[in-house]
Amino acid sequence: MAYEMKPNTASLFKNDKREKLQPHNKGSALIDGKEYWVSGWENQSANGVEYQSLKFQLKELTDAKKQGFSDMSDDVPY
Repeated sequence: MAYEMKPNTASLFKNDKREKLQPHNKGSALIDGKEYWVSGWENQSANGVEYQSLKFQLKELTDAKKQGFSDMSDDVPY
């Protein structure tokens, strides 16, 4: 049986192929019925407190960019 993500949850996995600025952790999330890619970087505050900063990217947008549709907009000139 395939894993089904529960609403408003995310999963992060260690990025074993990390190079320089790439995220330490990668995964996905399901928020309000939309799927996102999640990237996490391990950081340390000025006070020495460790934390993770997260970035969410809508999967639809990244898939469209891969297919060459990144320059398309909703504004149709006709």
